Amino acid sequence: MATRQLRLASITVPAPDLRPEAFLARAAGGPRGFWARGERWVAHAGVVAELRSDASSEGDRFDRIRTAARRLATDPLLPPGTIRAPRVRFYGGFSFLEDHVPLGIWDAFPGGLFHLPEVELEGDEDGDAWLRVRVLAAPHDAEEAFRRLRHRAEALRAELAASGGVADGLPPAVTGRAGPASREDWEEAVRDCLAAIRGGRVRKVVLARILDIDVAPAEGSPRPDPARVAVSLWAANRGSHVFLFEPRPGSAITGAAPETVATLRDGVFHATAVAGSIRRGETPKEQAELAARLLSSEKDRAEQQIALDDMVRRLETIAHQIRTDPQPHVLTLARIQHLETEIRASVPADVGLRIGADLMRDGLQPPHHVVQ
Repeated sequence: MATRQLRLASITVPAPDLRPEAFLARAAGGPRGFWARGERWVAHAGVVAELRSDASSEGDRFDRIRTAARRLATDPLLPPGTIRAPRVRFYGGFSFLEDHVPLGIWDAFPGGLFHLPEVELEGDEDGDAWLRVRVLAAPHDAEEAFRRLRHRAEALRAELAASGGVADGLPPAVTGRAGPASREDWEEAVRDCLAAIRGGRVRKVVLARILDIDVAPAEGSPRPDPARVAVSLWAANRGSHVFLFEPRPGSAITGAAPETVATLRDGVFHATAVAGSIRRGETPKEQAELAARLLSSEKDRAEQQIALDDMVRRLETIAHQIRTDPQPHVLTLARIQHLETEIRASVPADVGLRIGADLMRDGLQPPHHVVQ
């Protein structure tokens, strides 16, 4: 039967006692992901549908992914007595460069890759959680499909609850070896950037280094599980956006990003301009003093203003009613503090989050770590 004849069917059951740790541990060995900030989180496993785009694909990669996602999400099957389907989320991302070629540690990540998962476990700040399972089914098999989905959801909920709801412990301690880094190359890059600034070609440059770590666990022990790394990042960085995407077992990207690059809901665009930094401090008093120093730093305020002005300038080409905080505030994270300004705007109905990718191309992408 052709896939286009199938439609999405899903069942959601309450799961207030479940946590993402055990869910992700159970999903090891297959595609999975985790996304969280504060006490709001979602974990997912399996793949109902995969949307992908690479350099050899024709047309615009954003439009291609968006069209395929809309086709899948339109006109789902509904259980008897239900009048509204749950919101469908696709998890994944786009490469920073349009001509990205997936090689080496990026082999599992083409230019665009999104998963519609089989199973989701979602929790919120009130401590509630929901378990959702889905499948593609033919309309004439809808009744049987929903029966199987409910049975699967209830069986999985019972299995995870019996496990205690959490995985045991934190990631095992490992040793690693950093790849060689050339101070001379770094200093040359700094000189090139300073020359570009003096020449008026750029106003701000953010330098970064690639640091390769050869993970070498103790003999006989497994390699660190990227899901457990992600959960540990979440525990240590509640104010950050923590993410894990493992489209293929053994190939995962995970990290904790301080800023909201872009969100769009009901025609309202939201982002944060984050720039300028200082350490957190060992005591509340020291933390407050460092935050005050950051707010009064002309250098850091100028750096943050450059990021804000650039984002607003780009928004002005497609949005209206752009609103920003009159002054930046201090975003305090686990080990560092940043200057942050909230940005909101109204956008037309036909505008999607491609603008987020445009902003990222200008160097505003979040930091990340690759675990393989």
